[in-house]
Amino acid sequence: GLVAVTGDCAAGFFCTEGAFKSAPEYYSNTSPNIFGPCQKGYYCPAATSTPSACLAGTYSNEERNSASGDCHSCDPGYYCQNQATILPDGKCDAGYYCTGGSDSKTKAGCTAGNYCPLGSAQETKCMPGYYQPNTLQAA
Repeated sequence: GLVAVTGDCAAGFFCTEGAFKSAPEYYSNTSPNIFGPCQKGYYCPAATSTPSACLAGTYSNEERNSASGDCHSCDPGYYCQNQATILPDGKCDAGYYCTGGSDSKTKAGCTAGNYCPLGSAQETKCMPGYYQPNTLQAA
């Protein structure tokens, strides 16, 4: 067997110890895993020993991410509250709107003269002839 490190782990993979190649296609059978493909919600640049979590406001539903840019900005109308999110956590609350990259379901409150149904990506102006004097309205 090998007695010395022969190289770094490849981008998209993590290796702490015991990997037999730079891009181990399966996870170690230890807990916690000490090598394997970078998991969903994380990214692993080359020579990574510990995967880095996608930040709040982003998500990744794919394995083998190699850079923070592989984490997708949370979709407009949705929020990604935590780090290492695999899919958006849900729709933004009624009375609020969430532009892309939101990390809270109440990121931006709807202003007077507008309304924001559940999952709004932007404010919707009241119809001509109508006015909404209150904030945070869903309809």
